[in-house]
Parts: sequence; structure tokens; C-alpha cells
Amino acid sequence: MLMNRLCSTVANLRKINGSTSVLLQRTINTKSIDDDSDDKPIAFSTTEAAVWKAQHSRVPPNERVWYTPYVVSGSIATFMLYFCILREENDIDEIIYRPLPETLQGIEKVFPEMDFNTKPDYVLYHEKRKQNINTTK
Repeated sequence: MLMNRLCSTVANLRKINGSTSVLLQRTINTKSIDDDSDDKPIAFSTTEAAVWKAQHSRVPPNERVWYTPYVVSGSIATFMLYFCILREENDIDEIIYRPLPETLQGIEKVFPEMDFNTKPDYVLYHEKRKQNINTTK
């Protein structure tokens, strides 16, 4: 059955392109194809489908290297160490610590119920810290 289909396909190809069909005909003739093999059922237990799990279709197999979590954890720890402890304050930090109406003009009109004149606790903490550093020098 399969051989008949291949032969008809080769015949159609021969009409389209003679040289290509000759190459296909040679490869078909060199392989030994048994016509009776199409009629036999395939045993499921001997195929790869018998051992294939449905989970492999949904999730690819884990190809992660064993030391990947350690590299990611080390990178995050290094970044946090630099960003939280070693980094010096810059002008952007000063902008963040300023009162919001100084940074955003007209915010009192948009949020009239908010009190923007009192400084948050974290700003007061940093101002006290700066004063202590300046007095110790």
C-alpha cells in the first residue's frame, strides 16, 4: 500500500522534473521495502510511545545544571550586598528623600486629602543619620 503511493508520487514527480524523480526512484529501489509489512499491526509495547509519559509532553525534561541555583543565589546576594550596603548615595536618592510636592508640581490639587507637608519616618531617619555623620567628622 505504501509502496503503491510512493510509486504514484514518483510518477507524478517524473512529469514535473525528470532528474529529481530519477534520484527518488533510485533511493526507493535501493531500500528493501517489504510490501507485507504494511498489513501487520505494530506492537505498542515495542514502540517509544509505550515508555513516553504524558508529563514529557507538557513539561520539557529537566536539563538544568546542578549548580544553577547556587549561581543564581550568589548573584542575587552579591547584587543585594552592593545595592543595600556598599553603594554610595547619589542625586537620585536625594530626589527620593525630598517632599513629594517639591518633586511633583501640583500634586496637592490632585490629592487634596493627603498631607504632603509632614516627612515620612524613613526621611527623618536618614536626615538624622546624615546629621550624625556630619557632626562626627
